[in-house]
Amino acid sequence: MKFPPALALLLVGACTWSNSLYQARAASAEALKAEREDRPGEAENAWGRAAVKAESAYARVPSGGKGAEALWLRGRALARGRDCVRASAALERSASLVRDTPWREPLLFELARCREALADRGAVALYEELAASRDTALRRTAQQRGGEALVREGRWSEALRLLGGLDGPRARANRAVALASLGRTDEALLEVWPLLSLSDTTVEYELLVETVAGQSSARTEELLTALAASPSATPERESRWLLAAARGALLTDPDAADRRLNRLIALPNSAAVRAGGLLAADRVVGRADSPVGLRVRLDSLARFADEGLPRMRAEELRRIARSLLDEERDTPAGAPRGDLVLFALAEVARDSLAAPRLSGWLLARIERDWPQSPYLAKTLLARLPLAPDSADVLRARLSALPPNPYLAYLRGEQNAAFVQLEDSLRAFGLERARAGTGRRTRPVGAPDRP
Repeated sequence: MKFPPALALLLVGACTWSNSLYQARAASAEALKAEREDRPGEAENAWGRAAVKAESAYARVPSGGKGAEALWLRGRALARGRDCVRASAALERSASLVRDTPWREPLLFELARCREALADRGAVALYEELAASRDTALRRTAQQRGGEALVREGRWSEALRLLGGLDGPRARANRAVALASLGRTDEALLEVWPLLSLSDTTVEYELLVETVAGQSSARTEELLTALAASPSATPERESRWLLAAARGALLTDPDAADRRLNRLIALPNSAAVRAGGLLAADRVVGRADSPVGLRVRLDSLARFADEGLPRMRAEELRRIARSLLDEERDTPAGAPRGDLVLFALAEVARDSLAAPRLSGWLLARIERDWPQSPYLAKTLLARLPLAPDSADVLRARLSALPPNPYLAYLRGEQNAAFVQLEDSLRAFGLERARAGTGRRTRPVGAPDRP
């Protein structure tokens, strides 16, 4: 039977489209099978073919159920190939074309995973929708991943709600983090004690350790001891737990943080030990509260003489600190532009040495030795975040100052004097940078001029 030419072309086009969709389905099935059988190379190859064939099918029929299916197959293939930007676009378009399909929930799951990979907070809403699925495996996976995402976002109560009813190790560990973050440390530890008898190295405890360390030194030591005795403990994992414990205690128990760092850097070399060495070197100078204290602490940096990256960091800190000490010593009270020099040194102390108390000391010296400085209000404003315990005293002194451009700026008033002062300070910083005597850093104190 002969067909008219126009009809023949339509039939050929339909066959080509149908063949492309069929091949996309077949390649997707092949990729899924390879993934189940742990053949990643073959899976990657099959996903690539599925994406190409699905794109071809969609190009021919970009609407209706078949067009939506082609987009779904292409989106999933791209997602499994870790191209979540293009995958998300295809999956979102597919979901908008049809709603009642057998593959809608798998599509939403792939889209949620891609949004999660792209740090898109919309992933949680999709996981929450899938948490109502009739498919038990999909429902539990969505609860697990959604709960983890909520923990990462700091939405503790919502995480507990979504993770409720799950009893796997990862669910328990994430529930423990949420509980500890809400101050329910005892309940958090009850969640993880049963896990510590398991040889499960897939469960990460660093976030839990860091969270508990910010609340209770005694409970942290109890947790560290239990983790070290668990079957999943290795020297490398123990060093990560100790680093997390040190970081968690930095603000609430600095002495405990330093003790843990000392224990950490005595362990065999690892990424966590190196990170701990860098942090310990920073801590040596970061706790200095005056030039005298900084000079004394520089001798302690000698302990990092043979430790690779920590040694390099110690040398850098020593160079910066000595330059600061020399310049501060050579700037006598009342020296012309001495207040500008002290501002620059305060920036170095705060930003390069991470020493807020030393920065505050340098700013206080401006108030003491340059009492007529036009930057006096800026000095007091700059000290507020550096010395929160003295905030009331600093605000009282600020309010007692005569009218000045900085207070006017805070009231929303624009004036030429403020602009001139800020321009002078900025020009001074640039001058120092060109001369190699300082680093360009963000200005200390009042907000930058818009």
